[in-house]
Amino acid sequence: MLAFNYSADWFQRHALPELWKRDQDFNQALAGGLSGVQAVLLGMSAGIGEEITMRGALQPRLGLALTALLFATLHIQYSWYGMAVIFVLGLVLGKIRQRTSTTAAMAVHVIYDIVAILTT
Repeated sequence: MLAFNYSADWFQRHALPELWKRDQDFNQALAGGLSGVQAVLLGMSAGIGEEITMRGALQPRLGLALTALLFATLHIQYSWYGMAVIFVLGLVLGKIRQRTSTTAAMAVHVIYDIVAILTT
């Protein structure tokens, strides 16, 4: 997931620089300057809360694609490109949940968020 995100970020930075700047500005406003402990707490709260809601409660009822679409639309603070990337990440997390468990998807999401926050 991180490799996909970094590749998508590289493409956006070069092909869609205005959108990239806007998305980066939001990331900095949200997570720039957080301490390590704060980054871990933010990553845990987002990863655990979103996975319980999205993959644990909604995916069994709405299915993989619709849940990933809802997940992406909940990140409206990002550009259309950022939301498309989040949709793909939602599909990956949904597949992880289908093949293993909500807990596994939660763990992957938490680790992903923490690394992404710390590298912002």
